[in-house]
Amino acid sequence: AIWQLYSQGRPGEARQAIAQRQSDEAGWQPPTDLLDRLALAEARERLVNASNIKQYETVIRLGSENPQLLTCSEVDVLWRVAEAFASTDRQNRALDAYRYILSNCDNPRERLATVQNASQLLDQPQLDELLALERTDANGVGEFMSVRDDIARNFVARGDEDPSFNVPASELSRIEKLATENRTASDARLLGWYYLRRDNHTEAEKWFRMARESEDSAEASQGLALALIARDQHAEAEEVIYPWRGENEDTRKVYLASAANLLGVEPRPALSDTILQRIVAEAAQQRDVPTARQLGWYARAWEQHQTAGQWFLTALSWDQDDEPSAYGLALTRHLMGDAAGLAEIKRIWTRGDLRRQGLA
Repeated sequence: AIWQLYSQGRPGEARQAIAQRQSDEAGWQPPTDLLDRLALAEARERLVNASNIKQYETVIRLGSENPQLLTCSEVDVLWRVAEAFASTDRQNRALDAYRYILSNCDNPRERLATVQNASQLLDQPQLDELLALERTDANGVGEFMSVRDDIARNFVARGDEDPSFNVPASELSRIEKLATENRTASDARLLGWYYLRRDNHTEAEKWFRMARESEDSAEASQGLALALIARDQHAEAEEVIYPWRGENEDTRKVYLASAANLLGVEPRPALSDTILQRIVAEAAQQRDVPTARQLGWYARAWEQHQTAGQWFLTALSWDQDDEPSAYGLALTRHLMGDAAGLAEIKRIWTRGDLRRQGLA
């Protein structure tokens, strides 16, 4: 019964059962092997608990005191000891622990998990040492293929966040190959943002289009719209991002930017009523000054001066200090022969009244 408690991972109850039998049977002693195994199980339990609460020095001490735990049958313990070393600035010792597993242990899932674990804690040169221990199957496929892919993704993702970061060409090519061959939308989006951050809008457009072909999403549409805006393809940008405009604040801003840019194209495009109505609706709902201002200039270009004046006034009602809208309103009143209205604008802006209440 005591052995059964031990085998079930209940060392505390096994200790109680031993004490009870010693009380019931004077002179009875448990087998030495049982006591040794219980002591090791208890050490393992203490090590795991210390690891869970990040008491790394305790983890290292328990590991050194119980070398029987540092074997292929206790890979989880080896991972925890490696983490403890890495978290206390002893990366070389962590590397030794990971190297031991890859040099001696055969479980494929544990070997893969070991490299995945190490990739979160070691620097690239140390990780390369571990990757060199990769085994290949009969077809020559490496067991760490997925980890190598994730490492490459991490490089490109870092390049997304930091435009000054130099992503190795080999890692960039790896993700491009994955995105092309597997048609994975996530990899294509990753590449789209990478190139967009570096103002390579042609490449960014290419990868965002591929991402949308595999899986249309707000993120891919947002990225494509930004690339199109940068390439002055404002009509398509507005069309691409319109269905996703309400997804989040970023997509909403991109839609309004695409709409404002579309309205500002020279010569002014003849937009359909459908497009104009949805731009107007979104501008009004969001009280977006740049889009309202561009609606004013758009109307003025088609000699709809009354409408233009209303849009400039609307923009000023949302931001009384928007000088471009005041300038547009002044030109509109001049064209309409409204001398008194023009004089009022001049008076207010000459005086420098920050509230500009006389216009709205």
